[in-house]
Amino acid sequence: MNKVLETNLIDDRSQKLWEYINQNLTVDIQLTKNTLEYGCYFINDTATIYVPKNNLDKNSFAHEMLHLKIRCKKIFLGSNLTRNIQASQNLRNIFPDELIEHITNCLDHMRMLPEYLEMGFDRKKFILDYEQDKLLDKELAELKYHYNSQREKARDIFIGKYFAAKACPNIDHNYEKNLNQLKELDTNLYIIQETLVNDWMKLDFDTDDILADSYIEASIKYIESMEAYYSQIFL
Repeated sequence: MNKVLETNLIDDRSQKLWEYINQNLTVDIQLTKNTLEYGCYFINDTATIYVPKNNLDKNSFAHEMLHLKIRCKKIFLGSNLTRNIQASQNLRNIFPDELIEHITNCLDHMRMLPEYLEMGFDRKKFILDYEQDKLLDKELAELKYHYNSQREKARDIFIGKYFAAKACPNIDHNYEKNLNQLKELDTNLYIIQETLVNDWMKLDFDTDDILADSYIEASIKYIESMEAYYSQIFL
């Protein structure tokens, strides 16, 4: 990274994280145009961080580094979920890749936010759509209305809205009431998602204990529960 970019993207709060990422990965920074959104891509031991040319921001760059830190810990929940779903005759055609990516991104955010705040970064800049309510009353009402007539699509929306609300960093939004309504709408599906979140949040990313819970076990448990759920719904 050239000095101009480094000055605009890294400071004392994130220097150690940047050094850790570079010790574990080969990192390429690519400037992008016509967007304000950051992103990162990871394969093997190589990572690319996409940085909007017109939005150089230390908060957003730290966010992407925290995504990569999870990958450095050899935690690959998203790719594991994708493989297991593609191997499942019941799920492969009704569980879109976009939903898996959304679930993984939200789970990452749940683990990242405490460290991001501890480093001293701005909560309001953790995600681009920070102000947006992720589970509006009108969205919930529409979901309820279509829940039995549009079974696959409605359940994709259910899962997506659940994870978006659970991962939302904006403490001004109170999702308790609407999450309870989601649970009442489909208790079994809700519990499956909640179990994945709980399993994920209790994982120790730094343990060397081979008997400790792993993301692979959490993934398999989730897939098995979703297969059982969908086999009942689509009988």
